[in-house]
Amino acid sequence: MTTRRALFAGMIATAGLAMLPAEAAETAEVVIDPQHPGHPIDPRFFGSNLQWEKDGDGARTPHGWAPGLLDQLRASRVASLRFPGGDLANTYRWKHGIGMHDKRIAGLNYGGKSEASSFGTDEFIALCRQAQLEPVITVNPTAGADEAADWVEYLNGGVSTTWGARRAANGSAQPLNAPWWEVGNETFNPKQPGFAGAEDYARRFLAYRRAMKARDPNIRVGLVLEGTFLQAAWMASVYPHMPTWNEAVLKVAGSEADFVSVHFYTPHDKVWRDAELHRIVMSGSSVLSTNLDAIRALLKRHARPDTPILLSEYGLAFADKFRPSDRIASTESGLFAASLLLHAMAEPQVVRTHHWSLLNNSAYGSLVSEGDTLKRRPVFDAIAAMATLAPGRWLPVRITGPVYEVRAIGNIAASSNVPVVEAGATLQADGSMRVALVNRSPDKTVRVALRAGAGRGNASAQLLAGGEVAAEAWRASKPVLPVNTDRWELELPAASIATVTLAAGKGAAR
Repeated sequence: MTTRRALFAGMIATAGLAMLPAEAAETAEVVIDPQHPGHPIDPRFFGSNLQWEKDGDGARTPHGWAPGLLDQLRASRVASLRFPGGDLANTYRWKHGIGMHDKRIAGLNYGGKSEASSFGTDEFIALCRQAQLEPVITVNPTAGADEAADWVEYLNGGVSTTWGARRAANGSAQPLNAPWWEVGNETFNPKQPGFAGAEDYARRFLAYRRAMKARDPNIRVGLVLEGTFLQAAWMASVYPHMPTWNEAVLKVAGSEADFVSVHFYTPHDKVWRDAELHRIVMSGSSVLSTNLDAIRALLKRHARPDTPILLSEYGLAFADKFRPSDRIASTESGLFAASLLLHAMAEPQVVRTHHWSLLNNSAYGSLVSEGDTLKRRPVFDAIAAMATLAPGRWLPVRITGPVYEVRAIGNIAASSNVPVVEAGATLQADGSMRVALVNRSPDKTVRVALRAGAGRGNASAQLLAGGEVAAEAWRASKPVLPVNTDRWELELPAASIATVTLAAGKGAAR
């Protein structure tokens, strides 16, 4: 186990190779070391995705923003928003979505049908400003470097520039100063409109980066890498180019990449037993960590070793026709997001994460329109809970407790050591500590003993319990914790998330 990974999980004791029997009490100990804080967690670490079609997935209505959207964005703690897709980014022509609506050119949706350009760059600018969101832009990899460079100028250029003046004429005098720009979406995928061979894509990236930075040298332009299937043994026989894609791209363009963009979805297969499927889904975050190890090794070999990583999409993905809506819209999706975010926060090079997606978009949205209101899905609350750890500095955590095993399936690697309880913690500027705990078991309560060193003050906790993984909402509560102690105990019900705040107290580390 590497030192970096130990910052997340420490040493996990092997309490058995399977979930404990129903009659046994499950216990876990979480020990946090406040003396050696690591890398900072930026509040902008937590983000989402919004598409341009269907009025921005329903963000825009004839009367303004969807009712409650701005309030929900604030409550979600989402601070970074990626646009205009997803898949839709690879065919999007941004100039169709600016200026007067009655003069805009319709675009094409993913099915190739005409779609009104009613939510475009002008609306995205307005939403980012009003909700105080950091923009992340994915440019069309087939439209040409000049079109991408014009988009940079439209968002970031001064009013003396051609496209900056056009932006001002359309109602936004001040530049948005979008910092993150990625060239294409999943360009390694033969099913994507922007698919290209690795070397062709890398050369295209270099041309795009050169043209875009000529308009604004302060932007960061990122390469697309494959981050989901690195451990899928069957991938080489399905898409033979995929196992070598990342290295081939980085050999040509890695030294020029300001960051790399990766996606992670799981499990990409069919499992007909619910209990097994849940355990497989919840092991996905460990697979992400191993995949990031492989990507980081390639960056060290062919690029700057400290190249930032954007996890620009993450979520659940099942085999075709396998009840995706039931599970993606359930508490299982929220538990997965919480677990994955803990793993991502433990990685110093991961600087942003973007859940797929913010609003509507079938079962994927963390918010869904129901009449004139926006309903929160469980993943919304899970991300908001994890975001309470920011800002702060990541702390080493050691977890001892029950583990279980999973077989290799989809993009999941076999493992006999998947922890039931996961935890993460950050040290705040005032010396207080924020802790997140996740019980991934679908049916067992786990008693957690939390230790964080002597000298801590009072503690408070928030608990989100699903009761079952297919629940549509959490039951929220506030467990009562002991006062002025060096050991706090709380019960984590099955499929639950807890956030704990530990006051600094006398003599606590700062």
